[in-house]
Amino acid sequence: GKYGTRYGASLRKMVKKMEITQHSKYTCTFCGKEAMKRSVVG
Repeated sequence: GKYGTRYGASLRKMVKKMEITQHSKYTCTFCGKEAMKRSVVG
């Protein structure tokens, strides 16, 4: 993907999963609030 080999496979998998959840309903994964401004609305 957009991440190079310097990232481990497990980290990439985790990030990909995070991105999928973020795009479906954007909630901050850390605080559980709908936060973290996104310029692109998908």
